Amino acid sequence: MDSSVITDVEAVVREAMTNVARHAEASTLRVTIGADTDRLTVDISDDGVGLRDNPRRSGLANLRNRADSRGGTLTLENQEQGGLRLRWSIPLSM
Repeated sequence: MDSSVITDVEAVVREAMTNVARHAEASTLRVTIGADTDRLTVDISDDGVGLRDNPRRSGLANLRNRADSRGGTLTLENQEQGGLRLRWSIPLSM
């Protein structure tokens, strides 16, 4: 794995944690990073207010661009029990 992947993972975690601290009103944040032979996935969830209708999402756009540039995906979903789940996933071989 090249160091630019590690830089991207660090950026994803940092941006998500910053967003939770600034906007989510959460008391819990869970970060899971996993990899197998084909994919690396960063899964971050909180118990806050979820994704609001806010047109300014430059940090999330940056994370989406990082995923897109590696042939990966960024998904955001409000959870039924409250909070947001962010999943950033990229293939490890392109």
